[in-house]
Amino acid sequence: MALAETYRRRLREIALDQYGYVTTRDAGRLGVPAVELRKLAQRGGLDHIAYGLYRFDDIPTTGLDQYMEAVLRVGPGAYLTHDAVLALHDLGLVNPRRIRVGTPRRARPHLPDDVEVVQQHLDKGELTVFEG
Repeated sequence: MALAETYRRRLREIALDQYGYVTTRDAGRLGVPAVELRKLAQRGGLDHIAYGLYRFDDIPTTGLDQYMEAVLRVGPGAYLTHDAVLALHDLGLVNPRRIRVGTPRRARPHLPDDVEVVQQHLDKGELTVFEG
């Protein structure tokens, strides 16, 4: 049981920087087996959101969570693009119905209707990290 708490604590540190979200890829970088995420979710306190994506239910939600979730659902190298960037910064006249997420490679994850994938390659210098 103490081992699971250690895993939970390590995963939570990552999740705090990602609006409560943690991926199986994050777990792997921490040396936490993916099966442990499933076990933690079964015990409660961690919600399974999508394939390889979980969220700590005790971390408060914000208006930016949906953007982090969209990017994490698409996968590594994904970023917000088009009107999603304007909405993130509260610069749009209206909030878009869909969050557009760019990715340099082909991605075909199962996505909710409010997330759209745009395949395009941007140089690293063209990307900015905002609020994690």
